[in-house]
Amino acid sequence: MVPLTTGFRVPQAVVTLTNRLLERLDVDVPAARSLRGDGALRLREVPGPGEAPDAVVAAVRDALEREGSVGVVAADADVPRLRQALAGAGVDAAGPQALGARVAVVPASVVKGLEYDHVVAVEPAAIAEAEAPGDRGLHRLYVVLTRAVSRLEVVHGRPLPF
Repeated sequence: MVPLTTGFRVPQAVVTLTNRLLERLDVDVPAARSLRGDGALRLREVPGPGEAPDAVVAAVRDALEREGSVGVVAADADVPRLRQALAGAGVDAAGPQALGARVAVVPASVVKGLEYDHVVAVEPAAIAEAEAPGDRGLHRLYVVLTRAVSRLEVVHGRPLPF
């Protein structure tokens, strides 16, 4: 079997970041590359994990200035707090099952197969730690980061696991 190493859906900026994570996974596949030079990546560090909701609201508002869907993806346990922060800021956010919603807040455990124009990945360390022992959490995080079709913004208060 020959591994797929060239992508068309995910922009190069995102692929470059996920290749850093790929190095930490127990897989024997070469680094990927994208044929898309467009797209954007932003790492938004906050003073601590408790500051993430405000930064997520700011990231979503920024994404809403552009066309396309916005997916806020976080560890399952953090989803209610983020939904509440967005609602408190007047941002209407649906769950992953609401087709056509402009903004969706999605638990990391169900994001596989979904894609959004703009992804706000919240606290990658928490996403990785939410899985069973081993590197399954890093695999889940890889899936989360590759849901972005145009822009990826990573909001974190803890050290990044890549």
